[in-house]
Amino acid sequence: MRTSFFAALVIAATAASAAPTSGGNAQSGNAGNADGGSVINHGYQISSGWGANRGGNGGISQSGNAIGGNGGFWGGNGGNAKSGNAGNANGGNVINSGAYIHNGPGSNQGGNGGVSHSGDAIGGNGGFYGGNGGNAHSGNAGDANGGSVINHGYGISNGPEANKGGNGGVSQSGNAIGGNGGYYGGNGGNAQSGNAGNANGGSVVNSGSYIHNGPGSNQGGNGGVSKSGNAIGGNAA
Repeated sequence: MRTSFFAALVIAATAASAAPTSGGNAQSGNAGNADGGSVINHGYQISSGWGANRGGNGGISQSGNAIGGNGGFWGGNGGNAKSGNAGNANGGNVINSGAYIHNGPGSNQGGNGGVSHSGDAIGGNGGFYGGNGGNAHSGNAGDANGGSVINHGYGISNGPEANKGGNGGVSQSGNAIGGNGGYYGGNGGNAQSGNAGNANGGSVVNSGSYIHNGPGSNQGGNGGVSKSGNAIGGNAA
Protein backbone atom coordinates (compact mmCIF):
# COMPACT_ATOMS: atom_id res chain seq x y z
CA MET A 1 0.00 0.00 0.00
CA ARG A 2 2.79 2.37 1.06
CA THR A 3 4.83 1.36 -2.03
CA SER A 4 1.99 2.11 -4.42
CA PHE A 5 1.46 5.50 -2.74
CA PHE A 6 5.08 6.53 -3.26
CA ALA A 7 5.00 5.23 -6.83
CA ALA A 8 2.00 7.43 -7.53
CA LEU A 9 3.87 10.45 -6.13
CA VAL A 10 6.87 9.75 -8.37
CA ILE A 11 4.65 9.42 -11.45
CA ALA A 12 2.84 12.66 -10.63
CA ALA A 13 6.12 14.56 -10.10
CA THR A 14 7.54 13.21 -13.37
CA ALA A 15 4.42 14.21 -15.27
CA ALA A 16 4.55 17.70 -13.78
CA SER A 17 8.20 18.19 -14.70
CA ALA A 18 7.54 16.97 -18.25
CA ALA A 19 4.66 19.42 -18.80
CA PRO A 20 5.23 22.20 -21.39
CA THR A 21 6.12 25.56 -19.86
CA SER A 22 6.28 28.84 -21.75
CA GLY A 23 8.89 31.56 -21.29
CA GLY A 24 7.84 34.88 -19.82
CA ASN A 25 7.16 38.00 -21.86
CA ALA A 26 9.41 41.06 -21.52
CA GLN A 27 8.62 44.74 -22.01
CA SER A 28 10.94 47.62 -21.18
CA GLY A 29 9.57 51.06 -20.34
CA ASN A 30 9.69 54.24 -22.39
CA ALA A 31 12.54 56.71 -22.00
CA GLY A 32 11.86 60.42 -21.55
CA ASN A 33 13.27 63.41 -23.42
CA ALA A 34 16.86 64.62 -23.08
CA ASP A 35 16.61 67.95 -24.90
CA GLY A 36 19.16 70.73 -24.54
CA GLY A 37 17.89 74.01 -23.11
CA SER A 38 17.01 76.97 -25.31
CA VAL A 39 18.14 80.61 -25.04
CA ILE A 40 15.48 83.27 -25.60
CA ASN A 41 16.17 87.02 -25.61
CA HIS A 42 12.78 88.52 -26.17
CA GLY A 43 13.00 92.24 -26.62
CA TYR A 44 13.67 95.55 -26.75
CA GLN A 45 17.23 96.68 -27.32
CA ILE A 46 19.04 93.33 -26.65
CA SER A 47 22.82 93.23 -26.85
CA SER A 48 24.88 90.13 -26.02
CA GLY A 49 28.54 89.72 -25.06
CA TRP A 50 31.63 87.86 -26.20
CA GLY A 51 30.45 84.29 -25.68
CA ALA A 52 26.98 85.31 -26.75
CA ASN A 53 24.14 82.77 -26.86
CA ARG A 54 24.42 79.00 -27.18
CA GLY A 55 21.65 76.46 -26.97
CA GLY A 56 22.36 73.36 -24.91
CA ASN A 57 23.30 70.09 -26.59
CA GLY A 58 20.87 67.21 -26.52
CA GLY A 59 21.76 64.31 -24.22
CA ILE A 60 20.98 60.60 -24.48
CA SER A 61 17.51 59.07 -24.32
CA GLN A 62 17.63 55.28 -24.45
CA SER A 63 15.10 52.64 -23.54
CA GLY A 64 16.26 49.28 -22.19
CA ASN A 65 16.49 45.97 -24.00
CA ALA A 66 13.66 43.45 -23.73
CA ILE A 67 14.49 39.73 -23.84
CA GLY A 68 11.73 37.13 -23.69
CA GLY A 69 12.29 33.89 -21.77
CA ASN A 70 12.81 30.55 -23.50
CA GLY A 71 10.24 27.78 -23.45
CA GLY A 72 10.82 24.80 -21.13
CA PHE A 73 12.83 21.74 -22.14
CA TRP A 74 9.71 19.56 -22.53
CA GLY A 75 8.01 22.13 -24.74
CA GLY A 76 6.46 25.56 -24.55
CA ASN A 77 6.48 28.85 -26.41
CA GLY A 78 9.18 31.45 -26.09
CA GLY A 79 8.18 34.75 -24.52
CA ASN A 80 7.45 37.86 -26.56
CA ALA A 81 9.67 40.92 -26.25
CA LYS A 82 8.87 44.59 -26.74
CA SER A 83 11.28 47.39 -25.97
CA GLY A 84 10.01 50.84 -25.01
CA ASN A 85 10.15 54.03 -27.07
CA ALA A 86 13.04 56.43 -26.69
CA GLY A 87 12.36 60.13 -26.18
CA ASN A 88 13.72 63.15 -28.05
CA ALA A 89 17.27 64.45 -27.71
CA ASN A 90 17.07 67.76 -29.58
CA GLY A 91 19.57 70.56 -29.29
CA GLY A 92 18.30 73.81 -27.81
CA ASN A 93 17.27 76.80 -29.92
CA VAL A 94 18.51 80.38 -29.72
CA ILE A 95 15.84 83.04 -30.27
CA ASN A 96 16.41 86.81 -30.31
CA SER A 97 13.04 88.32 -30.90
CA GLY A 98 12.62 92.05 -31.20
CA ALA A 99 13.86 95.51 -31.67
CA TYR A 100 17.46 96.70 -32.15
CA ILE A 101 19.29 93.39 -31.29
CA HIS A 102 23.06 93.22 -31.48
CA ASN A 103 25.11 90.11 -30.58
CA GLY A 104 28.82 89.88 -29.94
CA PRO A 105 31.74 88.01 -31.53
CA GLY A 106 30.69 84.52 -30.38
CA SER A 107 27.19 85.25 -31.50
CA ASN A 108 24.38 82.66 -31.64
CA GLN A 109 24.73 78.90 -31.91
CA GLY A 110 22.01 76.28 -31.70
CA GLY A 111 22.76 73.17 -29.66
CA ASN A 112 23.72 69.91 -31.34
CA GLY A 113 21.30 67.01 -31.33
CA GLY A 114 22.07 64.14 -28.96
CA VAL A 115 21.27 60.42 -29.18
CA SER A 116 17.83 58.80 -29.15
CA HIS A 117 18.04 55.00 -29.22
CA SER A 118 15.40 52.43 -28.41
CA GLY A 119 16.49 49.10 -26.94
CA ASP A 120 16.76 45.78 -28.74
CA ALA A 121 13.92 43.27 -28.51
CA ILE A 122 14.75 39.54 -28.57
CA GLY A 123 12.01 36.93 -28.48
CA GLY A 124 12.57 33.73 -26.52
CA ASN A 125 13.14 30.38 -28.25
CA GLY A 126 10.57 27.61 -28.22
CA GLY A 127 11.15 24.62 -25.92
CA PHE A 128 13.36 21.73 -27.05
CA TYR A 129 10.46 19.31 -27.56
CA GLY A 130 8.31 21.86 -29.40
CA GLY A 131 7.01 25.37 -29.15
CA ASN A 132 6.81 28.60 -31.11
CA GLY A 133 9.46 31.27 -30.93
CA GLY A 134 8.48 34.55 -29.30
CA ASN A 135 7.71 37.69 -31.32
CA ALA A 136 9.95 40.75 -31.07
CA HIS A 137 9.08 44.43 -31.53
CA SER A 138 11.58 47.19 -30.84
CA GLY A 139 10.35 50.64 -29.84
CA ASN A 140 10.44 53.85 -31.83
CA ALA A 141 13.33 56.28 -31.53
CA GLY A 142 12.65 59.98 -30.99
CA ASP A 143 14.04 63.03 -32.78
CA ALA A 144 17.63 64.23 -32.45
CA ASN A 145 17.46 67.54 -34.34
CA GLY A 146 20.00 70.32 -34.09
CA GLY A 147 18.76 73.56 -32.55
CA SER A 148 17.81 76.52 -34.74
CA VAL A 149 18.80 80.19 -34.51
CA ILE A 150 16.06 82.76 -35.05
CA ASN A 151 16.60 86.54 -35.11
CA HIS A 152 13.16 87.97 -35.64
CA GLY A 153 13.22 91.68 -36.15
CA TYR A 154 13.99 95.20 -36.28
CA GLY A 155 17.63 96.41 -36.37
CA ILE A 156 19.47 93.04 -35.98
CA SER A 157 23.25 93.02 -36.38
CA ASN A 158 25.34 89.99 -35.44
CA GLY A 159 29.06 89.60 -34.78
CA PRO A 160 32.04 87.89 -36.43
CA GLU A 161 30.95 84.28 -35.88
CA ALA A 162 27.31 85.14 -36.43
CA ASN A 163 24.61 82.45 -36.47
CA LYS A 164 25.06 78.68 -36.66
CA GLY A 165 22.39 76.01 -36.52
CA GLY A 166 23.18 72.94 -34.47
CA ASN A 167 24.13 69.65 -36.11
CA GLY A 168 21.70 66.76 -36.13
CA GLY A 169 22.46 63.87 -33.77
CA VAL A 170 21.63 60.16 -33.96
CA SER A 171 18.15 58.65 -33.98
CA GLN A 172 18.19 54.85 -34.12
CA SER A 173 15.63 52.24 -33.29
CA GLY A 174 16.74 48.94 -31.80
CA ASN A 175 17.05 45.58 -33.51
CA ALA A 176 14.20 43.08 -33.33
CA ILE A 177 15.03 39.37 -33.37
CA GLY A 178 12.28 36.77 -33.28
CA GLY A 179 12.82 33.57 -31.30
CA ASN A 180 13.45 30.23 -33.01
CA GLY A 181 10.92 27.42 -32.99
CA GLY A 182 11.56 24.37 -30.83
CA TYR A 183 13.88 21.60 -32.01
CA TYR A 184 11.02 19.10 -32.47
CA GLY A 185 8.54 21.55 -33.96
CA GLY A 186 7.37 25.13 -33.77
CA ASN A 187 7.12 28.35 -35.76
CA GLY A 188 9.74 31.06 -35.69
CA GLY A 189 8.76 34.33 -34.06
CA ASN A 190 7.95 37.50 -35.99
CA ALA A 191 10.18 40.56 -35.81
CA GLN A 192 9.40 44.25 -36.32
CA SER A 193 11.84 47.07 -35.68
CA GLY A 194 10.58 50.49 -34.63
CA ASN A 195 10.65 53.75 -36.54
CA ALA A 196 13.63 56.09 -36.36
CA GLY A 197 13.02 59.78 -35.74
CA ASN A 198 14.42 62.88 -37.43
CA ALA A 199 18.03 64.03 -37.15
CA ASN A 200 17.83 67.35 -39.02
CA GLY A 201 20.39 70.11 -38.83
CA GLY A 202 19.16 73.32 -37.26
CA SER A 203 17.97 76.24 -39.36
CA VAL A 204 19.02 79.90 -39.25
CA VAL A 205 16.23 82.42 -39.74
CA ASN A 206 16.70 86.21 -39.94
CA SER A 207 13.27 87.70 -40.40
CA GLY A 208 12.92 91.45 -40.71
CA SER A 209 14.01 94.90 -41.15
CA TYR A 210 17.58 96.22 -41.50
CA ILE A 211 19.52 92.99 -40.65
CA HIS A 212 23.29 92.89 -40.95
CA ASN A 213 25.34 89.76 -40.21
CA GLY A 214 29.08 89.55 -39.54
CA PRO A 215 31.96 87.65 -41.20
CA GLY A 216 30.88 84.18 -40.02
CA SER A 217 27.38 85.00 -41.10
CA ASN A 218 24.63 82.33 -41.20
CA GLN A 219 25.24 78.61 -41.35
CA GLY A 220 22.66 75.86 -41.14
CA GLY A 221 23.51 72.75 -39.15
CA ASN A 222 24.52 69.46 -40.73
CA GLY A 223 22.09 66.57 -40.81
CA GLY A 224 22.78 63.66 -38.49
CA VAL A 225 21.94 59.95 -38.67
CA SER A 226 18.46 58.42 -38.75
CA LYS A 227 18.52 54.61 -38.84
CA SER A 228 15.93 51.96 -38.11
CA GLY A 229 17.11 48.71 -36.56
CA ASN A 230 17.34 45.31 -38.22
CA ALA A 231 14.39 42.94 -38.05
CA ILE A 232 15.23 39.23 -38.10
CA GLY A 233 12.48 36.62 -37.96
CA GLY A 234 13.04 33.41 -36.00
CA ASN A 235 13.76 30.08 -37.69
CA ALA A 236 11.14 27.36 -37.86
CA ALA A 237 12.06 23.91 -36.63
